[in-house]
Amino acid sequence: MNHPSPRAIDRAAPIVALLALAVMAAFSLKSLWPPTASGGGPSSFSAERAMAHVEALAAEPRPSGSAAHRAAREYIVTALREGAGLEAEVRTAPATSTRYGQPYDAARVHNVVATIRGTDPSRRIVLVAHYDTVLTSPGAGDDAAGVATLLEAGRALAVEYGGAPEVTLLFTDAEEIGAVGAEAFLASGNLDPKRTTVLNFDARGMEGPTALIETAGDEGRLVRAVARSGAPVTASSLMPTLSRLHGVGTDFRPFREAGAGGLNFAIVDGVARYHTPADAPAALDRESVRRQGEAAVRLVRALGDGDEDSTGPVSYFTAPWAGLVVYPRFFDLIAAALATALVAFAVVASVRRGHTSWAGLAASGLALVAALTLAAAACHAGWWLVRALGAGPAPGLADPYDPAPYRLAVVLLAAGTALGVAHAALRIGVKAPTALLPAVGVAVLWGLALKLPGAAYLLAVPMPIVALHGVAPGVGRGAAVVRAVGAAAASLLVVLVWAPVPYFLLGGLRLSAAWSAGAVAAFAVLLCASAFERARLAVGGRVAAVLVALAAVAAGVGAARAGASPRTPRPVSVAYALDADAGRAFRVSDRESSGGPEDAFFADALPVGVLPRFLGEDGVFKRAAAAAPLAVPGPEVALIADAAGDGRRYLTVRVKSRRGAPWLHVLVETGKVIGAAVDGRAFDEGAGGAGAAGGVVWGFRHIGAGDEGFELKLAVDPSAGPVRLTVIDQSPGLPDPAAVRLGEDAMYARSWVAGTTLVRLSYTF
Repeated sequence: MNHPSPRAIDRAAPIVALLALAVMAAFSLKSLWPPTASGGGPSSFSAERAMAHVEALAAEPRPSGSAAHRAAREYIVTALREGAGLEAEVRTAPATSTRYGQPYDAARVHNVVATIRGTDPSRRIVLVAHYDTVLTSPGAGDDAAGVATLLEAGRALAVEYGGAPEVTLLFTDAEEIGAVGAEAFLASGNLDPKRTTVLNFDARGMEGPTALIETAGDEGRLVRAVARSGAPVTASSLMPTLSRLHGVGTDFRPFREAGAGGLNFAIVDGVARYHTPADAPAALDRESVRRQGEAAVRLVRALGDGDEDSTGPVSYFTAPWAGLVVYPRFFDLIAAALATALVAFAVVASVRRGHTSWAGLAASGLALVAALTLAAAACHAGWWLVRALGAGPAPGLADPYDPAPYRLAVVLLAAGTALGVAHAALRIGVKAPTALLPAVGVAVLWGLALKLPGAAYLLAVPMPIVALHGVAPGVGRGAAVVRAVGAAAASLLVVLVWAPVPYFLLGGLRLSAAWSAGAVAAFAVLLCASAFERARLAVGGRVAAVLVALAAVAAGVGAARAGASPRTPRPVSVAYALDADAGRAFRVSDRESSGGPEDAFFADALPVGVLPRFLGEDGVFKRAAAAAPLAVPGPEVALIADAAGDGRRYLTVRVKSRRGAPWLHVLVETGKVIGAAVDGRAFDEGAGGAGAAGGVVWGFRHIGAGDEGFELKLAVDPSAGPVRLTVIDQSPGLPDPAAVRLGEDAMYARSWVAGTTLVRLSYTF
């Protein structure tokens, strides 16, 4: 009987260990999609009923002020009354917002509110979702899924709740222009933020886990409630940290700024369909809706059962088998101190024993910098090449429809590049290319613990074990399998906590951030490699080459799946713009030539400079062409009052769209505005400014006027001359779709103007 030689075992052992780590990484990623309960009964969340709500709501776009928007509001009220036995109140209010300009947005909002009584009316749990959409998207994910979650969760909770706080179901309006509906709800003064817990449900995609992306207030108490409830959500203290750095604009923001505590959830994957006509019910993952709904019901019941004492800051992450791991954040500092002591001892001992030298450690540091830099550069260059070859997302989309192969390619390429650089360093005389990794890991851990504490768990959990492996006595010759197992055990926690991080980065920041995900993956791989290296099982160049080859295969699979089809349409940016003053019409686009189907409509291009102003922002349109003027009614401005006093002129007008367009843009092209109010709601004092003087045009966008229009009061400087008021109304759809015919593999997306009609008309007072 032949026995494998020790050399053969030495070669095979690291491969076996790597395979084991890859399996654990797969389990760690799988844990991001926790299973949902299959229980039934009237008090359970039903994904079937929720999806029926989605299909009813997302049959067409429902921008604020449109007929579809009113129909959605009536549907919500009826579903609450007939499905849950709850009486709903529609709260209408004017609102203004300077979040996107000074001033920029105004709205008439219609929030829908329903209440499930608790035993302590002074406390409240508010479930929030918005029912408006952008102009051209049916919004199945954003946010019919959230509305359906509230409707079905409200029905289940109305059957069985019994908690202390009251439960408010809040369906907000005008979220898409800066959460002004949520701001109007807070401005009503009927809420004590300090006694309120907010659970917001939104989406920036169509599938994947329901992720806890943001927290406010007593994070420890709330996250422990998530863990206690068994809510099927993905949670990591890294995600709120990234959200704060990146800036997340949802209805959660006004509540957080007002001092309320709460949790912000989102369906996070499938971003290619976000804010496009492809955000349709057929593309929405039913299991994502089920997870979101079960999380809502379980969390409300857990929060309603008792108000636990504050636990202070916590670190947390989702792990295989363990579920949501939560621990006090000061443990990160203890782990950092312990790892520091162990690593310092290991480094000094290694130098004294002659296993390495200070010069060798410096060379290891240079190898580490080279490995991380080249891994990040390789991932960035790889994604650039994919896009250059036309296999990436279509122009206008943030990500491919199926990003999974490319995400896998990023991780494989980063791992292969990093290991390849380490192997090359070994070949040129660097005795231990990864020897400095534990010390660098400790330094990064301290940096995270002090500056980005939510991310510190990434190293606080594995570093003490990695450091302990560094001071453990070596094993005897011939025991390669034992050494491999030891290295794998030291690497195990690295894999379990780091495996989801590239997914978080590539899902949140998209594939354009491939370099950052590559650097993160490379760091984790090299940290594991340091344990293998100490066990004298350093991975050779062949493994690195295999990983790079597998990355190429994964990218090839992604490229093979690229391309436009009825299921994955490519975006087209064409809008119809009519200047009713001059009787001229244009086709316009906010994108440069892309080789797409819209190029044919701009064959006889006009200079963009010939266009009159259609939007408050400059430089939006990139292409223009002449179009046939059609009989599309323009907006109407009717004078109500014109008075003088205090050295000012006061104009009051009613502005409306004669075709019921949901959005109206108001520009004061001559004259100087000193102050303004819409439906009695004044803009901030600092919002007034120059008219056309100095090239600045005062104006705003109004959302939700519908057929009624709105009243505008202007205080102007009479010495600046007549006031020229230009109104542009904007509606989804083109007046003559046949003139801009698209194939089944194209859609009007993805901007605020694609697939819309703008009509401009001026009035002078």
